Parts: sequence; structure tokens; C-alpha cells
Amino acid sequence: MSRKQKRTKWTEEMNRDVLECKERAQELKSSENPSLNVNKSTGSKIGYIQLMKQLWEERGYASLGLTGQNLRDRASKLQKIQVLPTFGCDNESYKTQEGEIAEVSGGINELRPESNLHNITIEQVPEELRNDEESSSRNLLPNLPEINVLPSQIKEKMRGEITHRELCCEVGEIYDEIVHFRRNIFKIPSGRAGKDYITELTYWLKQFNSNAELNSIALKVFMILPSLILQKPSAKSKSKEHSSAIDRRLLLWRQGDVSLLMKEVRFIQKKFKSSRKARSMEDVSKTFAKLVMQGKITAAIKMLDKESSSGLCNLSPEVIKELKQKHPTAAEVQEGSLLYGPMDYVPPNTFDLIDEQTIYNAALKTKGSAGPSGMDAELYRRIVCSKSFKTEGKLLREEIAIMTRNLLKSSYHPSLLEAFTSCRLIPLDKNPGIRPIGVGEVLRRIIGKTVSAFFKEELKQAAGPLQVCAGHNAGAEAAIHAMSEIFAEAETDGILLIDASNAFNQMNRSVAMHNIQITCNEISQYLINTYRSPSRLFICGGGEILSQ
Repeated sequence: MSRKQKRTKWTEEMNRDVLECKERAQELKSSENPSLNVNKSTGSKIGYIQLMKQLWEERGYASLGLTGQNLRDRASKLQKIQVLPTFGCDNESYKTQEGEIAEVSGGINELRPESNLHNITIEQVPEELRNDEESSSRNLLPNLPEINVLPSQIKEKMRGEITHRELCCEVGEIYDEIVHFRRNIFKIPSGRAGKDYITELTYWLKQFNSNAELNSIALKVFMILPSLILQKPSAKSKSKEHSSAIDRRLLLWRQGDVSLLMKEVRFIQKKFKSSRKARSMEDVSKTFAKLVMQGKITAAIKMLDKESSSGLCNLSPEVIKELKQKHPTAAEVQEGSLLYGPMDYVPPNTFDLIDEQTIYNAALKTKGSAGPSGMDAELYRRIVCSKSFKTEGKLLREEIAIMTRNLLKSSYHPSLLEAFTSCRLIPLDKNPGIRPIGVGEVLRRIIGKTVSAFFKEELKQAAGPLQVCAGHNAGAEAAIHAMSEIFAEAETDGILLIDASNAFNQMNRSVAMHNIQITCNEISQYLINTYRSPSRLFICGGGEILSQ
């Protein structure tokens, strides 16, 4: 561009567009479809900068005459300015020139050393941001780490009688179907058949951990194998029949005969549903209420799993609408919600102490019913901790430990973790209203318990005294005694209890993910991996919504 030529005046919309073009160009460049990276006129491959320029001009900016290099530099400058508050960089290096976006204040990262989540104030946000209330939420963008683990490119290879590409399509369709199945899984028998099943699970976790060719479906396969391989043939089937069923079904699976395997599973599910005599809604409600009053929440949810009327609310458009209202879209970013300051450096070898023994300890303490995959905590304890599968269980624990360390260190594309973060959603009748109960995957619970136990002290320090569930000794008792003392004081006239409505689902999770990098950076990457994208919630009785 000539020096005499008038400098381009960048608007907010142009800034957003150039960032979106860069992000889209990076996605297309790493896409499995090679046709997206080819020049339509010449047929030759095009680079990331050319692709970015092409996307920019398609948005109607061709008349500005900006080169691909101009666009890349502009996007990089904007990203540096977004990253600036979090990393505490020297602002003088990134001041923008006349006609470009507003100059970044030098005081943006000058926080007091004692600043934390509980005492940061709006005064610590630059005045330029506070003045423009109308555009503040539009301009403020939480800073999240760049994704560095992407789905691998699918090659034209065969797995038995099916190609890898066909297998990916089949697995996606099977997963979307089995998540709505009634749970009908038998206990894994001891012996060779049970060991073969655990070995197959370990193989697919290894595919995910090593970013192998099929890493894009690895966790989905891990989650569909219980319903495909462990489907109970009949109500009175014995251990010997179960061993035979595992051998036969694993053979079909490894040969790639997925359609025949799925046909058998559908037949069993259909027969299973029609052979069960449904209890009345009144009986289910009474049993459920009795278990809850006794404190047996897990048993109550398991009872719901076993009943044909599993959701106490009949699924209707009104129920689905209310469930969606309880999982609304993210709130806008408010100017006082983002924390500013340096992030503590976490050495990569910090996580190396998480080993298979750590997973073993967490699995023993994990309780609860099954997520969409159908594998409950009892089944996980058997395949991970049982002496019947000593060698196979240890190998599986080692892969779970590797996965845990990777989730703490690397930034995964959300599609890779879709099956890991999905949940069952049970709508219970509060009368009036609905109480949604989410049941996530047990594997996620085991890994989450491992992470929280490993970083217990860091979590206590980050949460402070305001969150007693962080692991403070006698935290609840201390809170009760403190409130009793305050209430007994002469100056106290009364206590006002305030409860936020649906607080966690209404908050902006990207803001929370931004802030956790400052308040407790050790676990930030794990939380970002699990909350970066909305989770799929499969409603008991059919249907699906997103937890945003």
C-alpha cells in the first residue's frame, strides 16, 4: 500500500470480520476435505494467508485493496490486544496507530499483588472500557487458549469389511441412537471374554490419547461399546451365555459388520421394552419419594433407570420448552466480570505424578448411575479395579491417566470430547415446575475426582473461605457457627437469604474459563476442555437440548 494512500479506518465490524476470517481459514486449512484448500481457477493448493484473503473479499471488502499480509498482521495485532490483559504484557509495544482501534491503557494489568476473585473491583478495569456502556459487552472478549489438538484426517483404509470413513459415519449414527436406549447391560464375566472386552476399550482410549487416525471417533466408540457388546440377551441369561455373546459380538465389531451387530441390539431393546410391565406413575412416585427421604439419591435415580416411566414428567412440548429455559444461552460479557492480571506458570511435568494408581483410588470412590453410554460406576470399578482383570485393568488405568494428563496440558477441539461431556437429562416433576437432573459419564467423574484430589490445596486457596465445598476442614460447621454468632449480636435485626435462580446455567462460561486461568491456572485447561462447547443433553424419553 502506498504511503500517500489514505490509511484504512478499521471499524468494529471489520475487526470482528478479520478475526473470523483468520479463524475460518485455519479451520479450512486443517479440514479433512482437500477441495476446500484448492484454488478454484487454477486447481493448485492455496496457503492459509491466501485463503484468509479470499474469505475477506467474499464479505465485500475487495475494494479496500488489502493484501493477505495486511489482513494477517491486523488479526495478529487484535489477538495480541485481547491477550494483553491476561498475560500482563508491556502495553507500550502494542499501542495502536491513529484511525485504528482505541489505545490500550497502560494500567490494564497493574493490579495489587493481593488481588483475587473476591476483592477485584470495577475500578481496576480501564476507564475507556467503563465509559462506553453500550458497546462494552460487544468489545470485551474472554481470552481462551488456542486449540492445538484437532481431529485427524481420515484416510482411505479398511477396518475389516468397512472403510474408516464409513466407520466414522456409522459410529456417529449409532451413538445418536444408543444414548436413548433403556439400560440393559450385563455384568462383565471373568475369564478371556471379559479381558478381550477391556482390551478393546483400552485400544480406543489409546487411539484418542495418541491422536491416531481414528481419534475423531475414539471416545464415541468407547461410549457405544457397552451397549453394543454387553447387551443382555434375555432376562434370565447366565454368565456362560454372556461370555459367548461377548466373543461373537467382538468378532462382528472387528470385522466391521456393524449393521448386523446393531440389528441384534435393536431386536433385544424392542423385546426388552415390550416384555416389561410398566408400573403406575403413582407407584413410581411413592418409591422415588421414599428413597429420596432416606437419602438414597443414587438408588432413586437407578430406580428411575429401570422403570419404563423413567421420567416422572411426561415428555411434552411444554416440558421441553421449560428444560430449554433452564439451559439458556450464555449471558453477555459484562465489563466488570473479566479478571485482569498475570497467569501463574505451570510446568508441564507438574501433571506427571498422575498415574494409574491415582486413577485406581479415584475409581474406588466414584459412585452413581450411568451416563449416556450405559456404564455405571459399579461396572467401571469392575473393569478398572477388579483382581479378575489385573493386567487388563492396569493397562486401562494407564490410558485413563494419560488422558487425564493430556486434558490438563493440551487444548482439544470440542468435537473430540463430545461423547465425554454429554449427559442424560431426567425431568422430575417438582409440582409446580420441573427439576432437571443431569447424569454425566462416569469416566468424566473419575477424571474430575482425580484432578480435584490432585490439586486440592490449589482449589482451596483459589476458592477462599466463601466456598466451603472446596475441601476446607469443617467448613460447613464454621459457617454455621459464624452465622449463629452474627445473629446473636445486638446490631443484627435479621438475616436475608438470597438464592440466585438457575445461576450456573445463566452465567457466561467463557468468562469463567477466562477467569480460572488467573485464579487457578493449574486446572484451567481441563475446565476449558470440558466447558468450551455446549454439552449435549439427552432427555429421558426422547429428545435432546444443549447445556450452554
